[in-house]
Amino acid sequence: MSQICRFFRIPALDICYTTRTDDCTEADMSEVKREARKRQHRVEVYYRRMAEQREKKHLLGTSRTADRMIEFYQDVLQNIEFALVSACRDNRDVDDAVLADALAAAILGRPCENPRADKAFALLSDVRAFRSDVPDETWRSCLQTVLQSIHRHSSRRPGCRAYINFVSPFVA
Repeated sequence: MSQICRFFRIPALDICYTTRTDDCTEADMSEVKREARKRQHRVEVYYRRMAEQREKKHLLGTSRTADRMIEFYQDVLQNIEFALVSACRDNRDVDDAVLADALAAAILGRPCENPRADKAFALLSDVRAFRSDVPDETWRSCLQTVLQSIHRHSSRRPGCRAYINFVSPFVA
């Protein structure tokens, strides 16, 4: 006569175990394995989210920095926004997500992975050459401020141009 296999859950450790595995059926053991896979998946998702948050914080900077950039470096921010709006006027396929990709590449100092962002990235590089008087750290902070603005005003879904529509009237 087979005994019923009982599962115990310890919430603090988030583990399940059975009292007598020798009496457990194959279905009961597969339940234990399924629970272990679920737990492993939750751990992987947690670490993935933490990595995304670290990357986002690295890319966007802090709101205090953004406030300081808006207060003291409006001219640099306008130059950056002008380059981005120019890229959008030249190519209607450029949306907010493409601009965010170009800014992220410029912040990280690496080439664009998105071929549609190449024009915006090239214009940002031209503005950087024009504004060589601005220190590198300040330039990076200004790029982060504009990227924060894109995140604030846009969903960054494919085809979304909310940020472009927002900033276009302010840029001649």
